[in-house]
Order: sequence, then C-alpha cells, then structure tokens
Amino acid sequence: MFQNDDPDLGVAGWPAHLVRAEATIVRRTPWQPSDGLVVDLGENIGSVHWWRGVTTLSALVAALIAVAPTLQPRPPALRASFPVAVAAPAPRAVRVSTPLRSRAAPATVPIVANGPIRLTGVAGGGLYRALLDRGAAPSVAADFLHAIATRIDLGTIASTDRFDLVLAPADGGARLLYAGILHRGQPLSLLRWTVDGQEGWFDAAGVGPPGDGLTVPVADARLSSGFGMRFHPILGFSRMHQGVDLAAPYGTPIVAAAEGIVRFAGAHGGYGNFVQVQHDGGLGTGYGHMSAIVVRPGAIVRQGELLGYVGSTGMSTGPHCHFEVYRNGVAIDPITANFAVAPILDGDDLARFRATLARVAALPVSEPSSRS
Repeated sequence: MFQNDDPDLGVAGWPAHLVRAEATIVRRTPWQPSDGLVVDLGENIGSVHWWRGVTTLSALVAALIAVAPTLQPRPPALRASFPVAVAAPAPRAVRVSTPLRSRAAPATVPIVANGPIRLTGVAGGGLYRALLDRGAAPSVAADFLHAIATRIDLGTIASTDRFDLVLAPADGGARLLYAGILHRGQPLSLLRWTVDGQEGWFDAAGVGPPGDGLTVPVADARLSSGFGMRFHPILGFSRMHQGVDLAAPYGTPIVAAAEGIVRFAGAHGGYGNFVQVQHDGGLGTGYGHMSAIVVRPGAIVRQGELLGYVGSTGMSTGPHCHFEVYRNGVAIDPITANFAVAPILDGDDLARFRATLARVAALPVSEPSSRS
C-alpha cells in the first residue's frame, strides 16, 4: 500500500494520498499573483521583495496619519493642591451685520435754573453710583457723602437705605442744599446753614457739625469728680485720679471723643467695662464703668461714634463715665484738652432754620428725563 514513484520527493514509504496533498500545497494556482504584498521584513533584507514591503508599510502608515490627524493620546489628569491659573483664550473677532445698541446712559434731571429740585432713590450696590445714576453731578454726589459722613459711618450704609437730596441753582450749575438719608430705619436730615458767616451742615435739631478738637463723650453729663489727688470713696485713702467722672443716668450713650483705633475693650479691674482709643498726634482716651460695650479691639471709630453705655461696673458708687485723656502715654487733665463745641441754634435762628427745613423737605420729587 505504499509507493515511491516520484524520486523528487526524496521520501520513501509515505502513503500515496499524502504525497499528492503535499504536491498540491506547493503548486501555484492560476489566480495567485507572482509578487504578493505580504512580505516578511525579517527575511531577505535588502532584496527587491524586502524594499517593496518597506515602501508598502510606509505608505500605509502615512495614509493612516492623513486620515486621522487628531489622533493623540489623552494627557494625564492634572492634580494640584493649589489653584491652577489657566490663560484665557484670545478674543475672537465677531462680525456683526447690524449695528450694536450702546448701553443706556444714566438718567439726568432738568437743569436747575428755575428753582430747587429734589432727587430721591435707593443706595443699591453703592451710594455714590446711585447718586450719579439719579442725575447728580460727581461734585454734588461727593458733597452729599461728605455731609452725611459727619454723622454716620459710610461703611454701614445698606443697599435698602434711601437717599434724599435737594439741589439749588448756583453759578449756572447746581449746589447741594439738603442731604437726607433713611439709614437702617433711622432718618438723618442735614440742611446747609450759615451762622456768623460760617457755613455748615445742621441736623433737624439745629445742631451743627463739631469743630476741631475732642467731643465730650457723654452729652448733658455732670462733672462729679475732677482730675488729681482725691480721697477714694471705696478704698478709703487718697490716690491719684487720672481722669474726670461724668455722671449720667444708666444707659446714656458714650461716644468717641475723636476718630481713632480701639486698643482695648473689655473688663479692666476697678475700671469695670473699659474702652481705650488711640488717636492721631499721640493722643489717647479711655472710658470706664460702662454697663455695655459695643465696639471691639482693632475697630476704627469716628468722632461721635457709639462706644457703649453709662453704667457702674468696677469700683463705682453710681452710674457715670470715667473719662481719661493721655498725651504720649501720660494722663493729662481732660478739662485742659481742646474740646470741640458744636454750634447749636436757638431762639429765632432755630425757628427760621426749622421753617426752611420744612419747606425743603416738602418739595416734590423731580422725575428724571432720558439723556440723549
């Protein structure tokens, strides 16, 4: 059952059907090309077949890159323990086929020529900006802020506070005559008024702005004890009294004698609840025996700003404010200090002032007109 008729096979004893199959495998069929595209680049390096394979592979890689040019590996995620600044893309030019409408200009008011006009509004995001938007000139808005800053802290103005101002004709323009504001529910009305040739802002009670110097910290107080050596009513012996005692009922407001920085606010031995304020020029003031303190260390206070209330804490025999003044750290007699005295209207002057204020406050509100 074995045959070995073909000497080219060189194999003896194989079955005839296997020999025929082997011959079929190596025989080339009519449709198979003589030069295929598949080339083993590991064989016959440098031959014609090898160079043809290299050329074919290069062409395939170039075609793949051309078809998918954006095929790039994803960068690793950026991890950082601090914010990473990312440069904003450059603005792109936008072609607009229709003209852009400019932002509407702030409203204006009629020229103040025929008499005073009145403007009102809400502080909103900023009082100065709100005044400009209502039609006030920058100089008028600045004058308004300067006027009310003598009585309230501008930093405490709320967005819901309402302003009220009256402008009067002056040299072809407008001049601020009245400045009012409803500040956190508390009204403040200031009218420009002249006394003895000096012009200033007077409030509804007829009290003008304080002059230069210190303000008395407790209004309508009685001087119950002076500066110097005295017999202490509690300790029972004489010792130095470094201030003056200003007697007043419980709860009477105690205000800052001048603008400065709160250096201490809290309990301080025999002083009870005590506040100390540092001012410019080496001056300092102290306020003792308070029933309550409303400021904190480090706070900046304005002249006349509330610090606390009269009480009898510490070594005290009754409600009063122990008031001290220091110059370069040395206590001096507060009586010898330069105290600011605010002018107060009375009699016929006060009557005329109140009548004028009533007329100004009764003026109708002017409606704004659109600015072209």
